[in-house]
Amino acid sequence: MPIGDAEQVGVGWVRRYSTGVVLVNPSADTAQTFALGGRYTDADGETMTTITVPPTTGVILQAAATS
Repeated sequence: MPIGDAEQVGVGWVRRYSTGVVLVNPSADTAQTFALGGRYTDADGETMTTITVPPTTGVILQAAATS
């Protein structure tokens, strides 16, 4: 479930969900770095707190398990 509206960050957009986050970079020529405000895991299992999304792409990250 979404926990807020989409927010613009630089040239990109972020929308937070109860179990993760979606990041979109619609720019044709500018990469966008997002500070995630927490720990998230990508599809390869890599945990991160920031991510750079290349132009014209998007990323879905899952909230990392806390120990």
